[in-house]
Amino acid sequence: MQETRPDPRGCLRQRENMQQTKLTRSPSDEEAYQALADLYGEEQSQDEIDEQQLTEQERRANDELLEEIANPYNIEGHTLNVARDNDNTKRNTVGSVEIVELTTTRNGTWASESGELVGDLNDQKIKWVAPLVTQDTKIRHTTQTGASKTLTYKIIEPTGAYFNATGTYECDKGMAGAGFLGMDPIFEPGIVSFGGLLYCEGGGKIASSGCFSPSNGKTHTRDKWRKIRDDNTSEVTDYIRSQFGKDQWNETQKEVTAAGRGGALKWPIEWEYKAEGGGAVSHFIQNHNANATCHAVVTISKGKQTNTQKAPQGFVDSP
Repeated sequence: MQETRPDPRGCLRQRENMQQTKLTRSPSDEEAYQALADLYGEEQSQDEIDEQQLTEQERRANDELLEEIANPYNIEGHTLNVARDNDNTKRNTVGSVEIVELTTTRNGTWASESGELVGDLNDQKIKWVAPLVTQDTKIRHTTQTGASKTLTYKIIEPTGAYFNATGTYECDKGMAGAGFLGMDPIFEPGIVSFGGLLYCEGGGKIASSGCFSPSNGKTHTRDKWRKIRDDNTSEVTDYIRSQFGKDQWNETQKEVTAAGRGGALKWPIEWEYKAEGGGAVSHFIQNHNANATCHAVVTISKGKQTNTQKAPQGFVDSP
C-alpha cells in the first residue's frame, strides 16, 4: 500500500502560524520542551510540542466547561425541621440552634462566621447548628481552585409564647380573684423551628398595689427545664392565679380611687431557654397580670389567655 504523506506546503503554512503565536520561553521552559522532545522523538520540533501542550490545555478547559454546564457549582441549605407556619425548608431565616444541612457540588472547605459546623469541613455535605442569639451570619464554601459561594442566614430567638388551651383553676374558699390553667404553650414566631431548645420559667418580681399588695416584691421560683418540640409546642400545664382575702379587701377600700380600681398586679416572669445540649441561657418576658375593680371583679391574663371572675357572694356588693 502506498504511504500517504502530508503536503509540504500545508506543513510550511502550519509552522509559520505556530511561529507567529509562539510563547516566549524561559531557560526552565527550554528544559521542559527538551524533555518532551526526548519523549516524543528527536525529530519533533518545539513548535509541535507547543501545539500538543496548547491542545491539552484546551482539552482541560473544555472538560471543565462541560462539567460546569452539566453540574454547575452551587451550595444549598435545607432546615431539618419544618416550621409550624412555614413549610419552606430552604428558608434563610432560622430559629435559635436550628439545624441546617448544607450541600455543594464541588470539593472544598466550609467555614461559618458563627454557630457550629458539624462533620468533616471538606465533605460536600455537612450540618450547621445556628447560634442561640439573634444575628445575621454567613456560611462560605471555597473550592480547591479558589472559587467560593456564600449563604446568609438570619437567626431569630423566641419572642414569646401563648397557651393553646386553658382549664379551670378556682380560687381558694372564701377568696376573691381569678385563675386558669394555661396548657400546651406554643412558642413564637412560628416561621422558624425552636426544636433544639429547652425552656423553663425563671425569675421575676411582682409589683402590686391595692388588694394585691401582700404579693408585692414576691419573686418567682425557677421551674424545671422542658423540651420545645420541632413544631414549637410543649406539653406543660401552668397554674395561673391571683387572689386575696376579705381582710385585705376591706383594707383596700381606703385606697379605691374614683377610677374604680381595687388593685393591680404585674409579674414579669423570665421564660428562659437554652440549647438542649447546654450552654448559654437567654430569655423573654411572659407577663402575669391581674386587675380588680372596685367591686372585686378580677381579670387575670397570661400567654394571650384571660379569665374574669366575680368575688364570692357576700364578699362585697355585686355590681
